[in-house]
Amino acid sequence: MAGHYWDSVDLRDTLWLTDTASLEQSFATWSWMLQHVPARDASRMVSGFVSGLAEDRGMLYKVMSMAESYYDDPNSPYRAEELWISALEAFLAVPGLPQERIIRPEWQLKSAMKNRPGTTAADISGYLPNGGRAGLSDFRGKTVILLFYEPGCPECARTERYIRQSPVLGPAIITGRIKVLAVYPGDDRGLWEEHLPEFPSSWTVVMSPDVYSRLDYVVRATPTLYLIDRSGTVLLKDVSAETLEAYLR
Repeated sequence: MAGHYWDSVDLRDTLWLTDTASLEQSFATWSWMLQHVPARDASRMVSGFVSGLAEDRGMLYKVMSMAESYYDDPNSPYRAEELWISALEAFLAVPGLPQERIIRPEWQLKSAMKNRPGTTAADISGYLPNGGRAGLSDFRGKTVILLFYEPGCPECARTERYIRQSPVLGPAIITGRIKVLAVYPGDDRGLWEEHLPEFPSSWTVVMSPDVYSRLDYVVRATPTLYLIDRSGTVLLKDVSAETLEAYLR
């Protein structure tokens, strides 16, 4: 069904461009279907759909706008980086696109390709409360939960609490089988220090003000969670604490 979803739809009909609600509902239904097929097939379907719109620039731009909203927005229930990468690659492969249309997608693709599951995690370090430094490379040989957070962020606090109270994660962290590196990517030292008592002593908490400028990690919303294995390979990227717990279970 997902593979043939658009077969009977004439997207060259310009009425689709004006009837945004119907088009978005159709796209949402298709995106829901894609969640229930193998990831490789879903990526192939997205790539084929975008490529098929190469001759209709108006619809191509409209679909890419929806793809960004559905597959890249941190708050979207359909968020799927692999689908977003497939859409971007197919879009950038369309010949003859004006330069002003490809600058942003090129940057978005470059950002999405950073620290993908299966690749080696970029090292990251920051200042400890005592003035020393600690980073990801200090935990080689250990499974690491990398958490980007903002002090005072309610959802960050909920995630931190969930990890502490998890019957799967909590004991593994306390016994040292899993390490937690919590990174504040800001520069307000007073705010950072004010919230340090909220963290368990078994966690390593650092302040790393150059995260946004270095762009080794693209942190668009907090909390952002990664799971990194003992060899430094990314296992999970930008997932919820619930997803992380289920994976480790």
